Amino acid sequence: MEELRLVPTPAAEPAEQAPAPAPQPEPLPRAPKHRSAGDDAVGRLIVSCVKSAIDCGASDLLFEPSEEGLSLRLRVDGIVVQAMAHVSDSPDFERTLTNRLKTMADLVVTDGPGRQAGSFSILVDRRPVFVRCTVVPTAHGDAVALRAVAGATWPQTYEELGQETAAAFHRALSLPSGLVVVAGPPGSGKTTTAYAALRRLDAPEKLIVTLEDPVEVDLPGIDQVAVNARDKPSVADALQSALRANPEVLFVGEIRDAETARAAVDAAASGILVLSTTLAKDAAAAVARIADHGVPRERLAGVLRCVLAQRLARGLCAHCRTETAPDEGARAYVAAVDGEPVPLVLHTRRGCPACGQTGFAGRVLYGELLAFDRELRSVVASGSSDDLAAAALARGMKPLAADGMRLVRSGATTLDEIVRTGGDLLG
Repeated sequence: MEELRLVPTPAAEPAEQAPAPAPQPEPLPRAPKHRSAGDDAVGRLIVSCVKSAIDCGASDLLFEPSEEGLSLRLRVDGIVVQAMAHVSDSPDFERTLTNRLKTMADLVVTDGPGRQAGSFSILVDRRPVFVRCTVVPTAHGDAVALRAVAGATWPQTYEELGQETAAAFHRALSLPSGLVVVAGPPGSGKTTTAYAALRRLDAPEKLIVTLEDPVEVDLPGIDQVAVNARDKPSVADALQSALRANPEVLFVGEIRDAETARAAVDAAASGILVLSTTLAKDAAAAVARIADHGVPRERLAGVLRCVLAQRLARGLCAHCRTETAPDEGARAYVAAVDGEPVPLVLHTRRGCPACGQTGFAGRVLYGELLAFDRELRSVVASGSSDDLAAAALARGMKPLAADGMRLVRSGATTLDEIVRTGGDLLG
């Protein structure tokens, strides 16, 4: 485990019967309001920890209980680093801290129903920071994971995917209806890409509604609905309310079960553009995962417009990256992935004060885009994931691993980083 180095970075006529009023959409719940962490020692520690995470570009704060007490680790550029071995010497203080975080996220404090998820926002240095909170019971108490979105150094657009892939993704987002899916493993930046797409789609003449569990970031001008949490509507109920408002775009936060899969597909079939995310290793696997939730393949094929599968890798520090001559093994590895000539020089990390001696700064995005035409829809309806992947490659789709090699060749990251984040794709 790497050592942490913080780097700041008119009324009706009486004689006539008035017509029945048109049905009005039900009010939609809004994103979470700002919460105060409190003015006591616990509250000050929460704000201090979130601020430290933001200053060093961390995306996650992990409060983890053990026999020795509560520790804090941060996830910086996708790597977990130790921040505090012991949050406090007092078990009561640590218990109060975890309960305070659950209260701020509107979660059950005592005897919680297993895993819980919520969100809140707090002010840090006079600016709002939106935090997603996940609580998981362990043998030694509740583990609390906070995702401080304002502190993440993720790409805020999808242009890093390369001109061709980004243009194809934007074309899919420009369609009036259908289902567009962003896929990847946990921590691959799916929600960030989806939010970037929503920001791109947002316009005064468009109504955009989101169904999220939980709401992760407040998006001004977009109607965000928290679903499935305590005192919140189900996905099905929220979808019915949203559709009565006739939105142009609907975002279903994640297709994770039969209910969310059915909601996304039904909404796309109704004639609106639906954007969603799902956990899958590549584009073809994402289609299979949605179908495995009970959506008939023929119905799914009819609404799919594209699937973007992506990964995040640590980007090399521009101040200290160095050139290196790849050995024969590395050259053969790179060439085998994309079939292109290997440059005489690749880049590797060194470390400097600007990057906290890690050699990395921020993260870079790579991916594959599967755009559906009539032939590929027929494969979705009747074929397997392997059949779909083979058909897509035959029609010119650039595989995810090959796009990772694009970043290696350009010096944006290292071969080791692509192996670390996409080794399951490289064979």
